[in-house]
Amino acid sequence: MKMTITLDGAPDDFAPVLAGLGCVETTPPEPPLPDDPVTWFRSKLKAAGLHSEDVAAAVGLAPSGLSARVRGRTPWSLPEATGACSLLGADLAEFVHFFGSRKAAP
Repeated sequence: MKMTITLDGAPDDFAPVLAGLGCVETTPPEPPLPDDPVTWFRSKLKAAGLHSEDVAAAVGLAPSGLSARVRGRTPWSLPEATGACSLLGADLAEFVHFFGSRKAAP
């Protein structure tokens, strides 16, 4: 028999204890997003097992063009952004969080 108990307002500290008793199933929390786009992009590359050159070639950019976009010197086009997200396994909303509101540096 399986029973589900919801503890409204219970501190998160109880979840590991209850899980250890077999009372609840828990999922690990999502890691926080990094503070800057370059770190986020590098973490996505690493998780996907890719190099920046792989992404650049797949979206039709030279490596220097990809670098300019990641560093905010050049804005991303929508096809470039969706292509990069597809390769990196990234959510477009998360991508926009880092790159969507940035204007190209002069």
